[in-house]
Amino acid sequence: MEWMLVTLKDIPASKWNEVFLAYDNMCHVDGMKVTQRPLPFPAPYDTMWFKINKLIDSLHINNHKSEECRTKYNPAKVKEKLPDANTMAGEQTFTWLSRFKKILCSMPKVHHLFYLHRMVTRRNEYTVRCYQVGKKPVLPK
Repeated sequence: MEWMLVTLKDIPASKWNEVFLAYDNMCHVDGMKVTQRPLPFPAPYDTMWFKINKLIDSLHINNHKSEECRTKYNPAKVKEKLPDANTMAGEQTFTWLSRFKKILCSMPKVHHLFYLHRMVTRRNEYTVRCYQVGKKPVLPK
């Protein structure tokens, strides 16, 4: 919730209905007691959970058997407003990062954090460069 607070502080409350939050188990998060009442933040942030759009990414929606869950958190909602949205970006990032797991685990913490920061920065620069020239970046399978 604090991450949402930091993220939404620069977005006017009237635009929160245009924000999408994708999570693989959103139906259980949305069903928690803490999400059923206003959050312990100052207004208008106390109602941010009710105003954003919540969905399950397209990779995990097939694992949810409840029809209510599949309808309420359908990832097609984001495709209507953002046709090029990638709801599986997190999964792709974890897959890409898992290639370097053995390297990272063998490093001391400070070196690990520096190396990880440089890797992510380079990957982001590569992604930006690809989109600038009109190509899609190579994503993990």
